[in-house]
Amino acid sequence: MQLPALGNIVSSTAKTDAAGAPGAHEVQDALIRMLASEEFIVPDRLRRFLIYVVMQALAGHTKNITAYSIAVEVFGRPASFDQKNDPIVRVEAGRLRHAIERYYFVAGRSDPIIIEIPKGGYAPRFSRRPVPLAEPRPRKSLRPIRIGPGFALRLLPWALVGLSALLAIIGLARFLVA
Repeated sequence: MQLPALGNIVSSTAKTDAAGAPGAHEVQDALIRMLASEEFIVPDRLRRFLIYVVMQALAGHTKNITAYSIAVEVFGRPASFDQKNDPIVRVEAGRLRHAIERYYFVAGRSDPIIIEIPKGGYAPRFSRRPVPLAEPRPRKSLRPIRIGPGFALRLLPWALVGLSALLAIIGLARFLVA
């Protein structure tokens, strides 16, 4: 099987589409970054799987991304492939999803474009990484407590309550020990 060169599919596509979704060039760059990363540790067949589904999606052929087409085009299964009897695509898709998730958790955590293969299908989804919210500003310190002439008088009842409780505990402890 011969997969298309990455540059061929995106030559006539704009950098970003009108809705703000990632454009083909941005997705291609994200794919190249992922494939080149030392943290994206997958066998060649999963790399071919990822390239195939991304290139099909960029070409506008998401409806053609099926278990059958992947089995035949990527894994070299015969035209008589039956996905009910051969779970190769489903199993490998799970492995690929896990590898992609790990990549974005480790090396790709700052990548601006995210490539996902949602469960329930094989067509990839491309999105922009949400811009992190600005760090909250440190709160201004609370106003200092003013210790004036009436401060000790306001604390005196509470100090007496605390002292009484402490003496009661000590007396109870002596009574119980004796």
